[in-house]
Amino acid sequence: MPTLDAEAVVVPRADLPLRKYSAAGLDKRIAALPGSMAAHRTLQGSSPAPYAEPGGEEVLLAERLTGSSRLALPGKSTANVVLIVASCTENIDIGVTLFDGKGMVIGGAMSTECLPGVPGYFNIGLQEYPVLGQLQLLCAPGSEVRLSLVTYKDLEARQWSG
Repeated sequence: MPTLDAEAVVVPRADLPLRKYSAAGLDKRIAALPGSMAAHRTLQGSSPAPYAEPGGEEVLLAERLTGSSRLALPGKSTANVVLIVASCTENIDIGVTLFDGKGMVIGGAMSTECLPGVPGYFNIGLQEYPVLGQLQLLCAPGSEVRLSLVTYKDLEARQWSG
């Protein structure tokens, strides 16, 4: 299994083209994801997080990606938690990093077990509702990853370490 460099990600990778954000067709992209993905459940009215403010969840991304990618996000958020869910077509290492509008790291994580049919969850706490600039996904070239990003307000106001 290919492994990722364990060095901390501190800047977005310039060699990965930044895909523009578009909400157009988001409902169709969500519906194409497996039912176990947070975006799919949110679209059906079910909260993906136990302490989320009812009805306050917002799906920002629902994507099928091949290889490492950078995805633009829509900007200002009123949420205090970002939930990133990934599922892979083969057992691979993945890394996700969330950047603010100025390219500074908000948080991220790496996993050595992105598994087929088993969603992996990454929670990243937001301080002072920053501008969400972009999400960077790192994985082996040619690997297929299904990814969703949902924001929500945690009613217990816990701040997840990112």
